[in-house]
Amino acid sequence: MTNRTKNFEVVRASAGSGKTFRLVLRYLECALLSDNPRAFRSILALTFTNKAAAEMKSRILGDLEKLARGGGDKKRYLVKYLKISEVTLVKRAKRLHKEMLHRYSDISVMTIDSFVNRLVRSFARDLALDQDFRIELDSEKIIDEAVSQLLDKVGRDGNESLSNLLEGFADQQVEEDKDARVRNPLKELGKAVVKENMRGVIAAFTDISPKQFKDISKALRKATSAYEKHLKEVVQVAKSAIIELEMGDDDFAYGDVPRNLKKLEKGRVKELKNRIRSHLTEPESMLKKNASAELVSKAQALAPFLIHVHDAAIKMLPETDEGKKYLLSRNLLKRLDLMGTLSELYKEIEKVQTDNNVRTFGAMHKMISKIVRENPAPFIYERLGSRYSHIFMDEFQDTSITQWHNLVVLYDHALANNRKTLIVGDGKQAIYRWRNGDYKQLMDLPSLQGENLGMALSDAQNSLTQNCFPDSLNDNWRTGSEIVEWNNALFAELRNHLPVELREVYDNLDQTPKMKFTGGVHLELVYGETVAERSKTHCDVIIDRIRAYETQGFDLGDITILVRTNREGAYLAQEVLKAGIKPMTEESLQLGRHPGPIAVSALIRWILRPDDYRNGVAVLQCVAALTGIDEVYYLEKYVTVTEISSKTPGKKSYFKGKLDTSGMLKELFPELKAVERSSDPVATFVGHVCETMGITRMYPAYAEGIIELAHEVGRTDESGLHGFIRFWDRKGHEKSVVTIASKDAVQIMTVHKAKGLAFKVVIALITAKDFTKFRGVIPVTLDKTSGMPIRAAMLENFDMKDTVVESQRVAEVNRVILDQTNAVYVAFTRPVERLDIVLELEDKDFDRAEPKTIGELIVKSLEIKNGTISSGDLTPSPGASLSPEISIDSSSAISLETLFTGESVNHLVTENQVDHHSTVPDGLTPSELGTEVHKVLEKLNSKDDWVSVKKSLSVGVIFGDSDRLIIEERVENILNLDGAQVFFSPGIHVESECDFVDIDGGVSRPDRIVRIDGVWHIVDYKTTVAEKYKHIKQVERYVSTLKEIEGGTVKGWLLYTEPIHLVSVK
Repeated sequence: MTNRTKNFEVVRASAGSGKTFRLVLRYLECALLSDNPRAFRSILALTFTNKAAAEMKSRILGDLEKLARGGGDKKRYLVKYLKISEVTLVKRAKRLHKEMLHRYSDISVMTIDSFVNRLVRSFARDLALDQDFRIELDSEKIIDEAVSQLLDKVGRDGNESLSNLLEGFADQQVEEDKDARVRNPLKELGKAVVKENMRGVIAAFTDISPKQFKDISKALRKATSAYEKHLKEVVQVAKSAIIELEMGDDDFAYGDVPRNLKKLEKGRVKELKNRIRSHLTEPESMLKKNASAELVSKAQALAPFLIHVHDAAIKMLPETDEGKKYLLSRNLLKRLDLMGTLSELYKEIEKVQTDNNVRTFGAMHKMISKIVRENPAPFIYERLGSRYSHIFMDEFQDTSITQWHNLVVLYDHALANNRKTLIVGDGKQAIYRWRNGDYKQLMDLPSLQGENLGMALSDAQNSLTQNCFPDSLNDNWRTGSEIVEWNNALFAELRNHLPVELREVYDNLDQTPKMKFTGGVHLELVYGETVAERSKTHCDVIIDRIRAYETQGFDLGDITILVRTNREGAYLAQEVLKAGIKPMTEESLQLGRHPGPIAVSALIRWILRPDDYRNGVAVLQCVAALTGIDEVYYLEKYVTVTEISSKTPGKKSYFKGKLDTSGMLKELFPELKAVERSSDPVATFVGHVCETMGITRMYPAYAEGIIELAHEVGRTDESGLHGFIRFWDRKGHEKSVVTIASKDAVQIMTVHKAKGLAFKVVIALITAKDFTKFRGVIPVTLDKTSGMPIRAAMLENFDMKDTVVESQRVAEVNRVILDQTNAVYVAFTRPVERLDIVLELEDKDFDRAEPKTIGELIVKSLEIKNGTISSGDLTPSPGASLSPEISIDSSSAISLETLFTGESVNHLVTENQVDHHSTVPDGLTPSELGTEVHKVLEKLNSKDDWVSVKKSLSVGVIFGDSDRLIIEERVENILNLDGAQVFFSPGIHVESECDFVDIDGGVSRPDRIVRIDGVWHIVDYKTTVAEKYKHIKQVERYVSTLKEIEGGTVKGWLLYTEPIHLVSVK
């Protein structure tokens, strides 16, 4: 281990190099540095995903347990580094391990977003936010409401300019062969407008009204029209001169001059080829060979007029500065309606947040960033609190500039106090640019990106520079040696063909393989001119490779296919399933693709719209898919067809069908009380439906999934069945069942989902996607030299090409190239034993000098290193499976017979839209009342908090007045109950809903832990004594665990709320 003399450690860690090992080691160094078992509370470790945070917590506790037993792979290093004996280390590790198990919720290993959620309230006053504001995790919900409000303004008096903008936006959609309906395009625009890289554009548009956008449009149209009008005029003059000189078309070589003048008289010019250029500027060249002297004389007289045409035309072409500005003006004109719409949509998004007293994570980051820039570090740190002394961050390359700026002050404070800090990242694995991740930050450290950093950030930058200790991890502890060496060679050559400014990302990429087995690499080249042709071929190839691995002794569960998009994965899953191979994909496990959850949503729609028989039919279709019932039998029995006479004389009568959905449901599910229980809390209602319809019994994973979804809805401001359906339609149907690997199914997942994971066999699908251009619109800066009337814009690739903003277009294209290269790097570094590459090419003889896809770039690099490349093994064949078997617990795996892959149930009807209003239960059941009392007690640190908590119960329409009064009465009776009063006394040590790891290794959460006069008391709230024996056993387990952790006296109590009484657990 490298000796360190500075405390800002920046580690560049390639794939499989042991970055989690390094993070855990640094964590343990700090946690075990002193004899204080609560030192871990001053350590903050930030990760990019919840999964990474969970893994790091598990690794920390696992290593501590080993150290506490006198073992572990970090013991020798820690003894040497901490300069303590093994006995002392074991003693500290035991105490620390127990304390962390007890105070599991105090372990500050979390995602960056989770940390922001914690610190935001510290800034509430400075941000001028009401104390009861909340953070909205679902930004799409806010965007959807903002779009609705924007569209509501269309056509109203006073909004003529806005209506014109939206009309222009819709017209542009049609012109580009897109959908003229604007709601969905506006939602997509809303997702773009809230991204971090859009702030410059938004700032530039802030003070521009819809009317002013139209005025700018007129000014641009006038400017471009001037060029076009001038070209038309000089062309007409030239044509008149030809007539006056009595020259005919046959007098000109190839008829070029008159033919091109006819094209140019429309006022537009796409290009001027060399021959017509010479004809317009050289009199002799415009004529046929052996032209008469008289004709030559006429040509010389015509020449000045044609030169004017030439000069006017090139002023509209990119070879001149005027031409670049003209083209940009013309393209900008096309996008102005989009930009004006974007500006107004952003204002609506801000208004929705203000009106509803909510903020998205992105909005909070932005607001905090402003405070960080404008205030000194001590002020900011005072707001954040002085809890954290050591700070570690993982996956730094995926962190946005704003996120880093908001956290860097914490690093500055830690360094000022001589504390350890760490950043781990790898620019080669930066694949989250669409989430505002910026790899340049890692490359530039210790410098910060951005201008006008402000006092606190400038001071922090100086501190980082003074304390920076760079390091790198160059060993590979994951992958077979042949695969590692092959990747080293490939990416070293591929680096040479990246844009010059991006090559540093792949500097020093060579890894030293540490695994003792070899592994192998296999390539399959897939050719085809069309996407459909290539897709069919690559599916056939992948199926053949899966079969080949089965013959080598691999299980299907050992194989993972990595794709770029969910769409590619869904198509591949269907084809693999057709071949008799079971696929496991996240998309195939979506709730909205299984008839169980679809049946629940259809039933709710029927309750909300009982006269819409289509929902009843949808329920029946799903039940038929679930159980195999005879759908025709129920339709014949419960559909009545009535002949309706026409009221119009002479017209025939018609037939109308009616489905008795209620009767049908009674026969199908006698225990189902759908209408009667529709006013239950939505999670309770959904649980009842799943139980009575058999979904819980037949498909427990999907039942659990939709019930959890209902709980998630209940935690938002959505309410009742209407709220559930709104959430389902917006994003709930995309939620996936959580599952583990299965030995008899091939995994299919995106590269983004696979990041940080490893698989025995990886089949990486590299499809042919052009990286010489980017898709969609991007924010563009327009400085004064651009000559444009606005300082920023939203433009597409071809809007920018060959204009004054060409350099910005090239920079974006380069980032697309890096994105695709990094995605390939991540995919190629996931395998343990085998790497299969299925690589698409449009043409075997593609232009090697100008590759336009990442596949072509890979082939070019391999050919330079190895000569001719063809399908087959690229390394010596390693034979059968070499690494130890990966254990899979089949008892917790979902039976694949219960999964539906690919298309959802084929509905014969269209699901209708529902009205938007809240459903409020008329009254809570005893169980639900107990739950609400429980929730209120959680909020009470002491009885002094009751006044403010009681007041909050009156805010919002959560339950009726009668229920609220019952809840208030029960809480007050508990606070005054003999024996229980002491647990709510002011000034005692209280821990509410505190997680700790119990003796069985699970995470337990007693409702309340208090310490009074040196004695620990565990108080658990229960509603009724119906399962008293079970309750006692639960509290006994809590007491045993806490006694083992803390020692001393620990007492257990059960506090029942119906009727209210306290039970001592002996």
